[in-house]
Amino acid sequence: MAKCRYFDDLRFFNIFHNYSAKPRTTATIFFPDWNSIEFISAGKLSIGINDNYFELDAPALFWIPAGVKYGYRPLIDESSRLEHFSIDMTGPRSDRMIKALDEACPKHFLHPNNPKQFHEIFESIVKNYRINKTGNYFRMVAEVEHIIALACETIDSRFEAPADDAFGINMAARQIRANPFQEFDFTAIAVEHEISYDYFRKLFKANLKIPLYTYIRNQKMLRVAEMLNSRKLRIKEIADIAGFDDLPTFSRLFKKYFGVSPKFYLKG
Repeated sequence: MAKCRYFDDLRFFNIFHNYSAKPRTTATIFFPDWNSIEFISAGKLSIGINDNYFELDAPALFWIPAGVKYGYRPLIDESSRLEHFSIDMTGPRSDRMIKALDEACPKHFLHPNNPKQFHEIFESIVKNYRINKTGNYFRMVAEVEHIIALACETIDSRFEAPADDAFGINMAARQIRANPFQEFDFTAIAVEHEISYDYFRKLFKANLKIPLYTYIRNQKMLRVAEMLNSRKLRIKEIADIAGFDDLPTFSRLFKKYFGVSPKFYLKG
């Protein structure tokens, strides 16, 4: 059987997961010939890329291009520690990964939306590397691709021009459209953007031309209609997913929105 060469454009130079409990007074300096994607899940680092130093608090993902001057120093005290993952790699695929991240996020780091998921993927890569780096090679490359995908999702969700969404209104609307059945903490979103909850609702209505909770209800009904059209679930199951306590209430609201009952809608 011929060897599958699909992943041959990426090679792992080194993969490690370590803990540091002692501070350092000087930075460790490298001039790496490899690209590196790294994650700190606890602690704080001072990182330098071509002598441009910045401090990074966990949880954080960062990347180091090949050919730069790279320095780092743990910034920890008696009550803290540093947990640090690193994936060092070479090849055209790794070059494309780092270039894409650099172009989208020139500051070389981000604080991910879902740090637990990043931690689990890095742990899995380290485990597969230690157990059988040759046998697990394809899986490890796929897991690195997953890291890049998650990083791009974080970048796309955050790096908008502030003038376009200074108070998180468009972000909230996207979240509602993505999953109108989830619980939303709009007060927290308002606090994050340093405005009151009442002002957030006022801005939402001004921008979307519809009150916040009417927008949520409309998106719920549109999603419910999609689920009915798929004919994969019973009406009662869809009502439960949509968060209705009883079927009559669901049917009344559905009829108010679409003009017909869910049963009649299915016959259309």
